[in-house]
Amino acid sequence: MATELTTPSRTGVHPLDDAIRESLRGAHAHFARWSGRVARYHPDVAPHVGHPATLGDEDWADLATLLGPSATAALRGFGHTPPQGWEVVDSFGLVQMDGTALDVAPDPDAEVLGPSDVPEILDLIGRTRPGPYLPRTIEMGTYLGFRVDGELEAAPPPVSG
Repeated sequence: MATELTTPSRTGVHPLDDAIRESLRGAHAHFARWSGRVARYHPDVAPHVGHPATLGDEDWADLATLLGPSATAALRGFGHTPPQGWEVVDSFGLVQMDGTALDVAPDPDAEVLGPSDVPEILDLIGRTRPGPYLPRTIEMGTYLGFRVDGELEAAPPPVSG
């Protein structure tokens, strides 16, 4: 069952409805690169781009400025019509998890990961291919890891920003 999100941010939009821009306005502002109404994370941190629900010509130009030539961006929502010369590589839906149904408790086996764990995290990601993780992604929040016989076996997304 879908949950209607009703708590607006200071922009009047629920933070999960515009998660990237809201994050880059808040806890992750130090990673932000802005051009007009379009934002992205520093390229060494994450490939995520935040943008208005509807992109106008100026927004596309700002996106091009932020990305540079030959880059790829994932846009939220459907129905975007890119300008001439742009190519849509893929289009698919996502499920947004808001955590409201979670029953959480600390796990004594979890360990906090840090910059010295990045090589192991990158190795784990190379083996499991869960999604983007870049050399500075560890800076986005607290990552917890689980080891089996001393080898990193799991590293979920960060628990805080």
